[in-house]
Amino acid sequence: NDGDVHRQGVIEMFAANSDMLRVLPFEDVPGGSLSYTQEGKLPGVAFRGFNEAYSESVGIVNPQVEVLKIAGGDLDVDKAILKTRGANQRSIQESLKIKAMSLYLTAKFINGDSDADPRQFDGLRKRIAGFQLKGANFVTPGSNLPLSLEGLDAAIDAVDNPTHLLMSKDMR
Repeated sequence: NDGDVHRQGVIEMFAANSDMLRVLPFEDVPGGSLSYTQEGKLPGVAFRGFNEAYSESVGIVNPQVEVLKIAGGDLDVDKAILKTRGANQRSIQESLKIKAMSLYLTAKFINGDSDADPRQFDGLRKRIAGFQLKGANFVTPGSNLPLSLEGLDAAIDAVDNPTHLLMSKDMR
């Protein structure tokens, strides 16, 4: 089917412009939102003596909802451009639009802020807080010093089964 071939080509171009988007899993979500649960707190456990009871406790699981957001753009190529420069001008403009979209979504994945614009999603900078934040320089936390190996090790150790490192070109 020509539509499937075109769709696959768009997906490949989309991923080719962003190392981050290339490795993220994407899935179709029916409806306008995705519901899931997030671990809030683990239940307590302890040792006990003979004929003693365990202290009762339960974990906390927080329901979460992500509302789907629509991103895209219109693309109109003037018929005069097509007549004077050739039909490939449409393909060129489509490629540029896909690249722009890939770079835009990559930036929003990091810096998206629904308080600034409710039509966009919240990025990692807004979602990661508190104990999840790790300083780049473990030796001098809170400083604006370059990434230290100790800081990198601490960040890797803070994640279960890490597979990728996400950083700016300057940080890399």
